[in-house]
Parts: sequence; structure tokens; C-alpha cells
Amino acid sequence: MNKPTETEEKSSLFTVKMRASLLGAHISGAEKIVDGANACDTAAKLVSRALTHPKGSPDFINVKIERQTRIERLESLKVTENVTLTPEEGRVRAAELLKSAGITRIAEIFARFPETYGLRGAMLLDADTLERLDTAPDLFPGRDPMRGVRATNMDDADSAVKGTSEGKNHYAEAIVLATKVANAPGIVGEICVSDDPDYVTGYVATKEIGYQRLSVMKAKGDPCGGRVFLYHGPRSQIPSTVEFLEKTAVLVENVPILQSKWGQSPAIFRFVDSSIRRNEWGQSPAIFRFVDSSIRRNEWGQSPISRIVESSNRRFQWGQSPEKWSSIEAELSSIREAGLWRRVGTDPESTGTVPVKKVVMSANDYLGLANDPRVMAAFAEGSKWGAGSTGSRLTTGTVPVHLELERRLARFKGTEEALLYATGYMANVGVISAIVKKGDVIFSDKLNHASIIDGCRLSGAEVKVYGHLDYDDLERQLAADSGHRRRLVVSDAVFSMDGDMLDLPRYLEICSRHNAFSMIDEAHATGVIGSTGRGLAEHFYGDRPQNGGDSPRQNRRIDESTNRQIEGDCPHADITVGTLSKALGSEGGFVCGSRRLIDYLVNRSRSFIFSTAPAPGNAAAAMKALEILEAEPERVARLRDNVAFFVAELARYNIKVKTDSAIVPIPVPGRVPVKIDESTNRRIDESGTVPSERRAVEVAERLRRKGFVIPAIRYPTVALGSARLRVAISASHTREELAAAALLISEAIF
Repeated sequence: MNKPTETEEKSSLFTVKMRASLLGAHISGAEKIVDGANACDTAAKLVSRALTHPKGSPDFINVKIERQTRIERLESLKVTENVTLTPEEGRVRAAELLKSAGITRIAEIFARFPETYGLRGAMLLDADTLERLDTAPDLFPGRDPMRGVRATNMDDADSAVKGTSEGKNHYAEAIVLATKVANAPGIVGEICVSDDPDYVTGYVATKEIGYQRLSVMKAKGDPCGGRVFLYHGPRSQIPSTVEFLEKTAVLVENVPILQSKWGQSPAIFRFVDSSIRRNEWGQSPAIFRFVDSSIRRNEWGQSPISRIVESSNRRFQWGQSPEKWSSIEAELSSIREAGLWRRVGTDPESTGTVPVKKVVMSANDYLGLANDPRVMAAFAEGSKWGAGSTGSRLTTGTVPVHLELERRLARFKGTEEALLYATGYMANVGVISAIVKKGDVIFSDKLNHASIIDGCRLSGAEVKVYGHLDYDDLERQLAADSGHRRRLVVSDAVFSMDGDMLDLPRYLEICSRHNAFSMIDEAHATGVIGSTGRGLAEHFYGDRPQNGGDSPRQNRRIDESTNRQIEGDCPHADITVGTLSKALGSEGGFVCGSRRLIDYLVNRSRSFIFSTAPAPGNAAAAMKALEILEAEPERVARLRDNVAFFVAELARYNIKVKTDSAIVPIPVPGRVPVKIDESTNRRIDESGTVPSERRAVEVAERLRRKGFVIPAIRYPTVALGSARLRVAISASHTREELAAAALLISEAIF
């Protein structure tokens, strides 16, 4: 830790702290170190700041003024600007910086970052084991898990000396905090993303690399943010580290100034200097540039580089308008360099109308119905109403096949009614944004599908993310919440990248007890889960003996027209979303639920009201597929058998995987580069690794050349460093195909 340059005994300086909350939930916190003459004025300004915070108006504000008798002075960390244009680019750059500082297990650290949302302080993690240290019972018995480590008692030395107490300065406050944290005993790194909805930047910091500011780390308006401190050192030293962070008063000297001379709008037009950031706007400088996340250089003819970016994504003009595609090119470049490049196309070995035969093990055609002749014939027959609907459902788009399919879907799922959407994505977005709005709250599993995440963002409701399938965390967050008009809990039924499944009984019980709407997305459960493919309700309740007895339940309903069972008596989520584009082999989405739910969506769901109705051919094809599924439930059993066989085959080659569904995720680890010294024929170890993302692409390409289509799944679809092959098993796969795929995968990975 840096030695203080000065210790002030009998100091005349005071710490002024403000903490604001609403209904017990933290909203805002700030502090300043000022002389006694300015203490009251500073307290008033901090209270005013709390009352105008974008996260809401508090109902409780605590102000504490405390004299400091001993103050340490620290030199500010050097500052580097990293211009990142999207949250994804920001996270990639953050990972690169942490790796350069010697931090390992970065992907796992990022995976735990959502646990910081809602904490009043930072989460303290062991940098090696990732144990959460600030709640370790042997170190801090009885400590509130929502408290975190609260780095306090610090300020910019310049403002303290001048007695100033200006309003919120995110930039200076962040550098002050990062400097104190970096100088705490045993702290080897920090990651921070602001929880202020109006502030999109973040940073990573260590003593070695300094304060690395990342201009975009989240979307504008996103209230989620947090902070992680990484510790490496003796366990016995941890309490003193926390005491330093929370108790020791610190003034940070020579904090760089973020300046702007563009009216009232703070714009980033400046030189980036590794130690201090200053704007020089005297004579016209020769070079105006940003150093971006990968130190790329853009050459636009002979012109100097003039990229214009501001943290809130506003664009400014200087002289002539900048090249409008510059930021797009920069972002594309970062995607390529991170090994995350994607493209759309057909099999490159196919020519004209003669495709090369390959075994597709990545499509979601779980029951092999997409190419079933009966389904294809139904598509052609349904197209008699036209190739497209040419209108929305509430104008001219509804045809009889839409209404009949909705009736059959409701019967199949055992609900009162169903409603069709153009896609499953639009169903999730439309339902969530209709049910909840500003003033409401959503509780969302942290691994939910992008369509759920986007629906949450578009709704305007507050979003609280709970740990993946962590029902205790969900319970805690629901219990702590109050003051919202509506509460919605939403989860995938089967998670598309991991293949694991929601515990529906526990989920419904928690939602019911806390008077929250329950919503599940059965995109990967319909046709897959349950003895006849009806989904989670059938899986958990349909075949269970009544009252613990040996005989099946006797209270099931029977459809007299088909003499088939309807699972209408099974508990269901309030809202069940599904898709026609996976096990049912067609296209479109649907929602099942009560009559009042469907009535509400017809009148309030914008993606239903303002979208063209699903094509009649697609609806007819889905209805035929549903009819086949009901008549041939053995397809579901065959799918289940194929999954078990494939998992067993992988185990033969020491690839241990687990799944609750037809999705089999196979992790692809990074690889250490190897060279052979030809003179000695001995291996030469090189520093660095081939990242998991690039390795996954290599493995997928090798499999494609062998005739098996299994694409690589990479960040941002999954967490950085957790790239994988995602195998989707179908009832139509043969045992020979599955066995061959397992062997080739083992050869490609190892």
C-alpha cells in the first residue's frame, strides 16, 4: 500500500456522507471531505442530489457529518480511456485488460457479476477460488449479505483543499474510489459498472494497469450495475483490508479533470494520455483521435482520425460531419478481433440446387416434423388463403386456420385459450411489455433468452435479475420488494444454451405466495418435455400418483372428440409462451393462459396488434404437426432415448455432459499453443492461450468438414470464456449418426 504523503492530526476536515433509500431499497449514496465551514452547505447539496436521482425519489435520507483526525493521501491512479461503442465491446475489452493484469477465471467472475445488483457495496471475491469473502462466516459472522463492502471516507484532495462541494462528478468520484481500492492490502483488481440509469460507463482498475475507463458498459436506461473487488493474499488479512476500505479516510491527489467546451453537453473530444486526460482546444491540433479497445487505427485517406463518441451515445459535429460509418467499422473490427465474427450463408460446399448431404445436429426440429410429408402438404393446402396474411389479426389478417390452431393449442396445453404471434420472440416481447410497465417490477432469471431480456427492457418496468435457477435468491428478492403495482416473474422452461429445466412446482409456489404473475417460455419444452410432449406441467404433475398412492390421478379431463387426455387439471404458470418453430416444425409463436389473459393481450400487446398475422400456410403446417404429435407420442419417447444414447456415447470418450432436455451443451476449452523445438524434438510452451471462442469455431469447422453441422456458440450468446458446441438431438437421428458424432467431437476437442 502507498505510504501516505501527509497525516493531518487534529484536522479541520469533516466527512459528509449521504445515503438515500426508497422502501428500504438503496437508491443513492455520496460523500465529500470538506472543511468545517463548508460542511452544512455540502450536506444540503448532497440531500438535493438524492432528491433528484434518476432511480426515484427516496422516502429516507441519512446524512452523517464526522470529523476526521487522520487522513491518508494517495496519488491518483494513472488513467486510460478505452472507447467502446457497445456494452458487448466494453465487456470484451474489460476481459482483455484483466487478463493483462494477471487476473484469471475472468469468465467466471463476469458470470457472478449480476450477484452484485442490489448490493449496497461491493462483492469481495477471492481472485483464485472466487469465494465470496465479505460474507464468509469465519471472517464476518452475521454480516448482512446485501451490505457488501462499502468503500467510504474518501474524496478528491483538490476539492477538499478548496472547500468545494460541487454536484455529482461521476468521473472524479470513480477515480478516487478506484485509487483507494487499488491501494487496499491484498486487492489485485476491481470491476465496476454504474447502477445509475443515466450513466453507461464502467471501469476496471489495478495498481499495475491503473484506472481503465470503458466508455460503454451497459445500455442507456439500464439500472443494473455493481462492483467487484478481487482479493489475493492471506485470509487473516481480509478483515484489515475491509477495515481500510470502510474506515480509513483518504484524499486522492492529482485526480485528472474531465473537461468540455461544447456548451452544456459533455462531449469526448480530447487526447487520450496514459497518465492524465486534458482537452487542448487552442490552436487546431494535428491529431484528434481515440485509442479504442484494441488500439486500432483508422485511416480515412489522408485525413486525421476524428471519431466522435460520447458516453451517452450522443453524436456531435465538429466542422464537417464525421464519417457516419466510422463507429460501425470500429465495432465490426472489434468483433473480428475478439473471435466473435458471424455470417449468414448456406453450406459453402453446396452448389446450385444440389446440397451436400450433412447430418444437422443443431436445428431445433426435435421431432423430425419440419420435413414430414404430411406437414409439408398441410403447408401447401393452407396457402390457399395466400402466401401471406397481408394484414394484422385485428384487421384483415385472421383466417379460419388461425382460430382453429389457437383452439387446439389451448386444448393441448390444458388452458382456456391461446393466442398466435408472428414469432416466439414477438410473443415474449409483446406479453412482457403488455403486462408490466413503469411502476411495476420484473424478476428475471439471469440466463433467460434474449427475447425475454428485450421484453423486460422495453416494458419500462424495474428489472431485478436473480441467480440462475436460484429459487432462494428469487424468494429473497420477492420478499424484500414492495411498493410496485404489478410483479412478474419470468423464466425459460428449458434453457436454450444449457439444456437445464425449471423446477415448475417450486417456481409456481414462490410466485403464488408472493402474489406475483408467473410466466414461462416453453419454446424448448413443447414437444420435448412430458410423456406426450405437453411441457413442464405434464412432466411434473401429469404422471404423478395422487396423494402418494400407486395409481395415476383420476381427475384428468378427457376430450370426447379424440378420447385423449387433457392436462387441464395440472397447475400451470399464469402465462405460458411457446413456439411453432421448433418441435412443431413450422414458424410462429403462441401464448396460452386464461381467457382474461388472452383478452388483455388482444387489446394491449403491441407486437400482436401491429404485426401482420402468421402466414396461413405456417399455421396449417403447425396444426398438422400438432395433430401428428398427439397421435404419435412415441416420437417423444424416441427423442428421449436418443438423448440418453448420445450422452452415454460422449461419456465413452470422457466427455461428461448433463441435460434435462434435447439440448446437449459440450464445453470447448481454450488451448495452450504448442511448438516443437526441431533440434531436440521437445515441446516449447508459449505464453497465452487460444481462447475458448476461437477454439469452438475451429472445432465446429472441423466437424463440418467431416459432414456434421454443429455450430459454435460464443459470447455474447453465452458468457465470455464459456464457448461450446450446442447439440440439438432429434427423434429423426439414427444411432449410427449419434455414435459417429460423439466420436468426431471427441477427436476434434482433444
